[in-house]
Amino acid sequence: MLKKLNEYRNGLIVSAGAAAGVLGNAVSAFAEDPPVVPVDPAFVVSSLDLAPIVDTITGNLTVILPVGLTILAIMVGVSLIPRILQKFF
Repeated sequence: MLKKLNEYRNGLIVSAGAAAGVLGNAVSAFAEDPPVVPVDPAFVVSSLDLAPIVDTITGNLTVILPVGLTILAIMVGVSLIPRILQKFF
């Protein structure tokens, strides 16, 4: 029995860690609500404050998307091409 458990030791450790994480997050769901602190209106960000940023991003999406995909393709290619070459040579 101990030999079988020893074979699956790493899997059991990972499973126990995942279960502990789930239980740890569940405990905070039942915590008492913190006291309500009044918020200074000068520090509140509204949707009107974010509108110029959203407009800029959506307006430049035709430029941002191809450049971002090109950078992603280069990063994936740099990491995958050596692996593929090592398999054949």
